[in-house]
Amino acid sequence: MDDIVKAAMAKWPNVPNCFGWLGLDARGQWYMRDDRVQAAGTFQQARGSLLRHEKLVDFIHRNYAADERGQWYFQNGPQRVYVELEITPWIWRLQPDGGVLGHTGLA
Repeated sequence: MDDIVKAAMAKWPNVPNCFGWLGLDARGQWYMRDDRVQAAGTFQQARGSLLRHEKLVDFIHRNYAADERGQWYFQNGPQRVYVELEITPWIWRLQPDGGVLGHTGLA
């Protein structure tokens, strides 16, 4: 987890959690789900906008974790943004050298 995120959590410890705003598809792509998209249905029914900003996606990857109940979230500063999963919290890809790499870039 990024130091700036840890500092924000310490400074604002009581920020409510966020649900429904972020989705991860079966290919390891992130989607932003605004109010309109959420009203249209579940992540499987209405994905939202594909996140293409490389630095934002990298930030999500570095701050992606599971809570004590096994629910996956992105720690966005002091706020936990719980992720709607299409299938699984980790998407693994076979690399040309035979290695395996996760969607976050971790092996």
